[in-house]
Amino acid sequence: MKSIPRPKVEGEVIIVALPPDEQWTADMTAIVSAFPEITHWELDNEYDLNAYVMHMAAGIAKSFWFWHFDSKEPKAFFDGCGLMTAKREAKPVMATLAALTSILPLPEYVGSFQPAPGTMGMVFRQNDKLVASAWMIRGETTSVEVDFGIGAKLYDHYGNPLPGSKACLSIAPVYATDIAENSPWLRQAAYAIASHDLQQASIGETARVVVSGTNRLDTLVIAEHFFSG
Repeated sequence: MKSIPRPKVEGEVIIVALPPDEQWTADMTAIVSAFPEITHWELDNEYDLNAYVMHMAAGIAKSFWFWHFDSKEPKAFFDGCGLMTAKREAKPVMATLAALTSILPLPEYVGSFQPAPGTMGMVFRQNDKLVASAWMIRGETTSVEVDFGIGAKLYDHYGNPLPGSKACLSIAPVYATDIAENSPWLRQAAYAIASHDLQQASIGETARVVVSGTNRLDTLVIAEHFFSG
């Protein structure tokens, strides 16, 4: 059990300050068993997997699944949030999590990229290789084909190999290993938010956002930044 520092009180605001490597999240769930009328197991797998990838990029140390097993007669929200059914049968999400940990067991976050509007991508360094994960933000958006470059090896969210170096994105992430060091996606990833992606703030508080540039290419990278909000 990890100890949490005693909260510091400033006025009426209670602040619990945790180092970035000690930030945890909980209650990652697949709710299809509890609410089959509003969701589907495929969407559970896809959205949850993308969340885990974003957690790794944000530097969150651990992301916990809510529970092992579903209740025998799910009636409330969390009754159907297990990794396995009440009969101890594995849900498909177990296969997708196994694929994620197989492809990115010890990822080092490099940066993010956007193959097209409505998409999101993350680049990680796994040992001496670059690995990308990309997906559509919304399922109803027209699918976009992405070319990950010569030599890239593609896998679907279950870890099944995909042919070639191009893939059509959907809500489910596509993994691409062995990305070239001069990849255009790595060029995009040169610019990132240096401040923590997970900001602990309340109403009325301000947060400082820092943009950094790290050129990992052999050529000069030039770009302009625009902020809106």
